[in-house]
Amino acid sequence: MLGLALLGAYANSFHGPFIFDDASSIVDNPSVRGFSTALFPPGNSGLTVSGRPMVNLSLAINYALGRENVVGYHVGNLVIHVLAAFFLFGVVRRILLLPSMARETGMNSFWIALAVAAIWGLHPLQTESVTYVIQRAESLVGLFYLATLYYFVRYVEQPSRLLWAWASVAACWLGMGSKEVMVSAPLVILLFDRTFVSGTFRAAWWARRGTYVALGATWSLLLLCVLSTGNRGSTAGFTTDVTVWLYALTQCYAITRYLGLVFWPSPLVLDYGGGVAAGIGEVWPYILALVALLAATILALRRWPKVGFLGVVFFAILAPSSSVVPVATQTIAEHRMYLPLAAVVAGLVVGLYRFGKGRSFVFVGIIAIALGVVTFNRNSDYQSVLTIWKDTVDHRPQNSRAFYSYGTALSEAKKYREAIDIFERALELSPTDRSVMIRYADVLQKLGETTKAIALLKTAIADRSPERVPDGYEAYNNLGAELDIIGEREEAMRCLRIAIKLKPDAEGAHINLAIALSSAGRFEAAAEEFRTALALKPADYKIYVRLGDTLLKLGKIEEAIAVLDDGVKNAEPTPELLSTLGAALLRGARNEDAKQRFEEALRINPHFGPAHVKLGLIFSASGDELGALTHYEAAIAAGEKDPVLFAVAGRALLAQGRTDEGLARLEKAVSLAPTDLQLKYSLAKSLLGCGRDADAAKLYEELIAQAPGPFQLHNELGLAYQRLGRLSEARAQFARALEIAPANEAVQKNLDGLNR
Repeated sequence: MLGLALLGAYANSFHGPFIFDDASSIVDNPSVRGFSTALFPPGNSGLTVSGRPMVNLSLAINYALGRENVVGYHVGNLVIHVLAAFFLFGVVRRILLLPSMARETGMNSFWIALAVAAIWGLHPLQTESVTYVIQRAESLVGLFYLATLYYFVRYVEQPSRLLWAWASVAACWLGMGSKEVMVSAPLVILLFDRTFVSGTFRAAWWARRGTYVALGATWSLLLLCVLSTGNRGSTAGFTTDVTVWLYALTQCYAITRYLGLVFWPSPLVLDYGGGVAAGIGEVWPYILALVALLAATILALRRWPKVGFLGVVFFAILAPSSSVVPVATQTIAEHRMYLPLAAVVAGLVVGLYRFGKGRSFVFVGIIAIALGVVTFNRNSDYQSVLTIWKDTVDHRPQNSRAFYSYGTALSEAKKYREAIDIFERALELSPTDRSVMIRYADVLQKLGETTKAIALLKTAIADRSPERVPDGYEAYNNLGAELDIIGEREEAMRCLRIAIKLKPDAEGAHINLAIALSSAGRFEAAAEEFRTALALKPADYKIYVRLGDTLLKLGKIEEAIAVLDDGVKNAEPTPELLSTLGAALLRGARNEDAKQRFEEALRINPHFGPAHVKLGLIFSASGDELGALTHYEAAIAAGEKDPVLFAVAGRALLAQGRTDEGLARLEKAVSLAPTDLQLKYSLAKSLLGCGRDADAAKLYEELIAQAPGPFQLHNELGLAYQRLGRLSEARAQFARALEIAPANEAVQKNLDGLNR
């Protein structure tokens, strides 16, 4: 029943995409690609998996089962959450059955425990730990924390069954390898023993000291895990830019905020940003509330120890992240309430039961259903990257990082104009944020606003060494690409080489450097960079195409054919790749093989223009003008805008006697390339041949004004004038043609015929 309720609440979460730092901790995390590296996550990186080998191992299991299929990760998160709810049910039920509690609650222990587990599991505050994939770090440590307590309760029920004690210790070891939150578990176990079983710490210690020593030993694993992270990439610890004092003040607001969300879970926020309180004056009401809660907990420990136990559990679990140790990247985060929520819910449900007895279960059931509905609705916000970040900026309008993330999501959705407004807002909130500048410049680049993009990128890298620029690889790579566009190739190549130094295993900068080298005519060097990129990403058909084109420019036709043929075998055989291979085969005079490749390209995409163009040329070369025309027209219909294509299509139409259509194609060719004198001459000659003498004469006059040298222009303009009856002008043009080519018999004949 509990499992089905949780499944229903999270039924719409399985297809939610990876968000926020899911990408860095899962998609870009090589250590989850195999079990041999899974227990050694990246160290001083600031990743969520750093120093948390059990979390990383769980991700490796998901990767082994379904690669990057997000459904499997969501299913894994829900399974962890359901198991945690089951353990919570078991913990509460068995505590209520202990001699110290059974008189008051034993009769209804099952229903009380079910109510606690249901409200805790269905509460919308849990969505961040369940639906946001990488926050399984929180739910996984919660599972092991509850398992540790559950097995210990079973052990105190049956002291002779040491298996329960060892199960508790094993679960504690696993928790220590999941997240630092587990640090309080051995102490909470001791406090539980003193409160519910032994009566004093001394009695608890002497009764089960071996178990406590074993539980305490698990701290050694946690210490190793913490040491392996360094300072978590300067994102956590006492060396961050956030002071202990300001962080502690911020947590006064954070903890009271969390408690408020327990009773009214709206609005929920994915990312509160990295802001901190400015001083006591800003948070003094929250300080008073928190001091009152702490005082009440201390008082309860003395007078009502079972109530005090819940208060201690609440604060002890929150302490590693919500006290004085700064977590600079997220000073407030709702997922930190995953396990502390259990203490609050347990206290409320038991208190409600003691007040209303059996009647309280109806009220609790209504609350659980309502919470499940709110959770289901909250999960809809996670259905796309756009919706979750739009929700975040709506509720945290001063969070520049949320605007940065929303702008990035809009950019990835190709909503560039909307992204610009969002990045502008991000820069208003944080004018010196270099990451925003870099991402904003990327959008400007896509919109063709090169000058502004370059200015932003130069600002982003100014006054810092490349290694200290956030997103430095992206900054230098994008700047290099932009500088190449405006022709500053040496500076472009310098930036791209820095990008390669920052991230040598990223193929993007190698590709951009190769393009810049090719633009500078350095094709041999360009080919080497393309080969390096291909070694890094051997299944990328675009790299094969670029390398093949570069080799063709070097005249290495057979090598180009071999590379492109490998591309067809090793990468996706796209129309672009097949067509480029066909072009190389055509250069190698292997026309039949080329024709076959072009036809393969068209089978994949019948509207792929370049393949139609090349096939048209093959048909034309074989004398099949009708077949050639069919492919030329198909290329034009596919959107090809090459003026030469319109010219050859026009000549083919003229050869078929379709005069008006042929001339229209030639006119279109000239309009696409108005400075191409050869195309203009072809149109003029065709107009003359079709009897449109006035139009022909006008074009010839323009051609002579631009390039008066060729005698053919004067001779053919003379013929046009002659047909128009402008005989004196015709005579002058024939005479001029003879001056340029005195021995040309055809021109002499035209002049003699006019003089008779």
